[in-house]
Amino acid sequence: MLPGIIGNDLRRHIQKVKKLAPSLPVVVGGSAFNRRSYHKLLHQFRAIDYAVYGEGEIPLRSLVAYLKTPTHERCWTATPGVITLGDPPDQNPTTFNQLPDLSKLPVPNFDDYFDLLKTVSPQRQFFPILPVEMSRGCWW
Repeated sequence: MLPGIIGNDLRRHIQKVKKLAPSLPVVVGGSAFNRRSYHKLLHQFRAIDYAVYGEGEIPLRSLVAYLKTPTHERCWTATPGVITLGDPPDQNPTTFNQLPDLSKLPVPNFDDYFDLLKTVSPQRQFFPILPVEMSRGCWW
């Protein structure tokens, strides 16, 4: 079902990223999927390196910390909420790694971005496009 809906677009975007930066990890995620769903996705889209399932705040923080570690020092260990192609599909398929209280999240701070943007001359300023979709539950 999933590849028929988003397969071609997803494949095309991933191929663009991998062509521009072959060593850049591709991470996908979404709260609507569980471990088993993502395992199927990873087998169909082998250019995806990691999938974050369930609420992403804690698992994504762990994944970013891992990816910031120098390559020669990395040792991936299974992390609740993150799956790779090499992970077994059935291992705790519905285990999530969630925040107990969303009101404890810090307010995002984008000051660094706007400070950097001020250093660019007006004729060279741009607004990069990065496709991101986020939601925290239903609007109703």
